[in-house]
Parts: sequence; C-alpha cells; structure tokens
Amino acid sequence: MNSAHLEKKTFKGRFSDSLFVAILATCCFGCPSPQDSNSSTFLPDASITEFEQHTYDASVIESPGDAGVPPSVPQDGGTISIGPDCSAISANANWELCDESPNRCTAVFYDGAGCHEVCASVGLGCAEIWENIEDECRADDSRPALGCDALTGHSSDYCVCEGPVTAPPEVTSTTAAYDDLFDELFGFGANTTGGKNGTVCTVTSTTNSGSGSLRKCIEGASGPTWVRFTVSGDIQLNSDITLPSNITIDARGQYIRIFNGGMRANNKNNIIITNLIFKEGPSGDDRDAIQVKGGDKIWIHHCSFSNYSDGLIDLTKGTKDATLSWNKFSNHDKVILISANDNDTQDENTRVTLHHNWFKETKQRHPRLRHGKVHAYNNFFDKWGSYGMGCSTNSECYSEKNVFKANLVDWKLDAIITQVGEDSGEGKVESHDDLFLDGATAEERGTVFSPSDFYTYVADDTTGLMSDLEANAGAQ
Repeated sequence: MNSAHLEKKTFKGRFSDSLFVAILATCCFGCPSPQDSNSSTFLPDASITEFEQHTYDASVIESPGDAGVPPSVPQDGGTISIGPDCSAISANANWELCDESPNRCTAVFYDGAGCHEVCASVGLGCAEIWENIEDECRADDSRPALGCDALTGHSSDYCVCEGPVTAPPEVTSTTAAYDDLFDELFGFGANTTGGKNGTVCTVTSTTNSGSGSLRKCIEGASGPTWVRFTVSGDIQLNSDITLPSNITIDARGQYIRIFNGGMRANNKNNIIITNLIFKEGPSGDDRDAIQVKGGDKIWIHHCSFSNYSDGLIDLTKGTKDATLSWNKFSNHDKVILISANDNDTQDENTRVTLHHNWFKETKQRHPRLRHGKVHAYNNFFDKWGSYGMGCSTNSECYSEKNVFKANLVDWKLDAIITQVGEDSGEGKVESHDDLFLDGATAEERGTVFSPSDFYTYVADDTTGLMSDLEANAGAQ
C-alpha cells in the first residue's frame, strides 16, 4: 500500500506517538521512506500527541515540520476507537493510575471512593476489585478477589476498569445483619449506635497497618462504619489506634488479640467495641488499653483486658454516658479510671453503667471514680488486691446485686470505699442487695441517684452469678 491508495477517511481518537507510528507503519508497509523527499507519507512529528476529529485526503498530507493535520488511519468503517482516556484517574490526587491498555485502566484509590466511582471517571465499568498491596500499585492476588456487586467499605482497593459503566451496588443498611448486638445494650450508654446504618469495613489481615488491616478500617473510616473480621489471630500494633466517632468494632465470631498498643478517642462520640482481647500493652505512662477523653455514648462489651502498663480503661475529661458490660479484667493493677483529677469538675456529667463484668484478682480501680455517677450491678469482684470500688470526691455510686469476694491471702476486705488515696473529698455510696463473701465490707455514705430514673434494666439475683460470669464474661 502507498499514499496513492489512501482514501479520504474520518479519524477520531487519542493515542500516543508510538501507537500512531505502529498503526501507520503497519498500514503503509512498503511505502516510501519518510526520508524520501519525493514521498507524501510521513511519520508524525513528536509534538503531535492528541487531536480532534478531522477529515482529510492523503493527497494533501504535508511533510514533517509543516503545519498540517495528522493523517488518517485506513480502516474499514472510517471511525476507530483507540481506547479509554485514563488520565482522569491520574488527575485525582487520592487515586493512582497503575496501568492502561487499549481497553482497560487499572488503579488504586486511597480515599474510600470505591472502584465504581474510579472506573466511572474514565467512562468504564468495574470489572474486578482486589485488595491492593500496601505501597505498591498492584493487586494482592494472595487473597480472594472482591466482587464488584458489593461495597467493600475499604479505604483503598485495586480496581480493574473495563467495559461499559455499571451502576454501583445500592447502598442499603449493610449493618442490619449485626443489629442483634443492640439486644445486649443497657444502661447509661443505651443510646450508643456506633456504625449502625453505615458501611461495613472488613478486616482481612492481622498486620499493623495497610490494606485489610484493623488500623486501616478504623483510621480510614469516612462516616458511620461497622468493622467486621474474616480472620483470627494476633495484631501487633506499633502505636495506638485513633478512634473516630460513629464506629463499631465487632469481632464476634473471631479470635482477635491486641498487643503492644491500644485505642484512643479524643472528643469522639458514639463508639462500640466488642469481642476484642487486649492482651498486653507497651511500657510507659498513659498507655491504656482504651482511653476516652471528652467522649459521649461509649459501649465496651464482651472484651478481655490484661497486662497494660497504666490503666485498662480510662474515661476522663468530660466523657459522658458509657456502658461497660460483660468484660473480663485480669492480671492488672489499675483497672478503670473515671475522672483523673479532683479539679476535673467537667466530669460531674459523667455517667457510667458497669454490669456483668468479672474483675478477676485485679488490684484496684473497679472503678476509681471522682465527680460522676456509677451504677454497678451484677458484677463479680473476685479477690481484689487493694480495694474493690473507690467512690471518691463528690461522686455517687449505686451498687446493686454484685458479688464481692474478699482476698483472704492478703486480708484485703474493702469492697467499697468512699475516699481513695490523697483525693480531697469523699463520695456517696448506696449498696442494694450486694453479696459480701469472706469478710468483705462496704462503706456506705449519704443518698445517691436512682438508676431507674434514667433507664430500664433488670438486675439478676446473685445466685449463680459467679459461675455465669466465669463462663461468659470477656471475649467469646
């Protein structure tokens, strides 16, 4: 074929110099060399990289360097499609274009956008979704592919965009399957909803960070998020995880142990944590398993705690309504701190319900309370090392149908006290139908609030309570 045989054609598209060269060279095999001054054909100048639709005749094609229009590509039917324009992906600072070819784009997003949004930006549909390898723009094929027919809820994934644009899955209450958890919520934290009606983020890796990790699901959350697990194992953290508002961390059905770090929430609300084992923390001051400062609507349920250098749970700096239920605390000194200082008068609005918790041979702070209100019912205080409940400095404690079993080895008999250490003042305590064993004693003082004025609940009889909590408290 030579230039004399080129017919008038219509061309429409965008492609690189190299692709243009390849197409033209294929079509014009045997044509005169572009260096032949008598030839009317030429390879495109390097400056010609993209162009609009043109109609032109081969007889008027100009030589290199002239201000002509690009030549047509001979093909039956006239108009051809070279492939998608993937540049819209590169234009988004939160997305990374991994590769492009004549019929597809592959990319990773880092902003929770989802593959449907990424692919639609280049006029393509979602063909495949994979978890991406951290710090690499490629799919992690060591894990199962993720379906395009479901919202992963991940903050990042590897997307394969190909074919026609498809509608994303309908956003429904993907958390509805887990709503049975709320059947177990009572007390001051009863209005906590966590990530209800939000998206579900699935933990598929026990690594400290990266795609599929617990940290990625939590710290990458955008809006209400319900975190679930498809793996069991130990998570070795290299730093504490920062909690957002409106989140549920739900490890039911899996066995997850946390080491070398904890979780912190500063001025965040509406948090649920259930079925995690906080096994061992790092050394250092202020390194707690769970620390909440200035929060509201907190529910910590069916978790196990032990071996942290400071506290296990701190609720301070004006944290308001919380429920701690069905947890197990063991092998630890300072268990629960509610209000950290006599001067923290903002904690007068703190209200905490403790029910069905097992304090197994821990030393003190079950809890240590200043200023606020605590309703403790159906808990097992099992041989404490210093004191059981410490209700100090303007606080109010309503203790109901708990079992206090004293430590006869060290003769630690103080089940409830109204002043702790150097606290400047005393608190008020009422004990109702508590069971005191092995010489345990409680100090009652003044009149306190009535829990039934704030919420509905049922306190079980103390008969059988110890065996029930030994069997069922903590992560299951």
